[in-house]
Amino acid sequence: MEYWDGAGNAKWIETDSFGTDHTGWYSGSNTYSIGQNCVATAAYLSGPFTDFVNPDGSGWRWVRTKFDGYVQGNSAQKISSVSLPTLTAPTVACSKRTLSGTYVTSEVLNQDATLAGFVARMSYGANGTYTYREVTDNGAGTVKRTGTGTYTVAANCIATLYEDGAVSPAYAAVVNPDGNEYWWMNIKNDGTYSASKATRVSQSLVDNSATSLP
Repeated sequence: MEYWDGAGNAKWIETDSFGTDHTGWYSGSNTYSIGQNCVATAAYLSGPFTDFVNPDGSGWRWVRTKFDGYVQGNSAQKISSVSLPTLTAPTVACSKRTLSGTYVTSEVLNQDATLAGFVARMSYGANGTYTYREVTDNGAGTVKRTGTGTYTVAANCIATLYEDGAVSPAYAAVVNPDGNEYWWMNIKNDGTYSASKATRVSQSLVDNSATSLP
């Protein structure tokens, strides 16, 4: 998650996982410049990035251009025009209530060096508890699960999800301040590498605990 101030200065907070090693959250700052052709250069400690910025400012496509053997590229989406705590002087804050309602997500994940399809539905009750229903299929078999969990949402819109009474967290997430979506990453350190976006489909809660799993 990054905050660009419109004057060439940015602050960021991020985390990563290699499937077996989660480093936790860390933060920093950088500078950037944008030309009239909407091409931006961002100067991070890890090297320069080249960004093609949407003319309406809604996001950008980026690639890391430090040629050291790493290949990185993706897209960024603007989720708010205001700043969040820990990135700069806060003008908006998240809470458990921000992450409320029912969300869906899907992706292709790497599970012990085997690719698998994954789809899930989660309902958050705004009180720190949630239910989930998920299906994983690696082409040779299907695993269906339902369960419950707890979650926290910090003022800077960073969420942590715990499954089925576990002490260690299952997922780390960045929540859109309006609660319409969040970006999550598996941090179970169980050999699964996965990350995607969950989109809210309803403000209501759905019963994910039904015993029948179609």
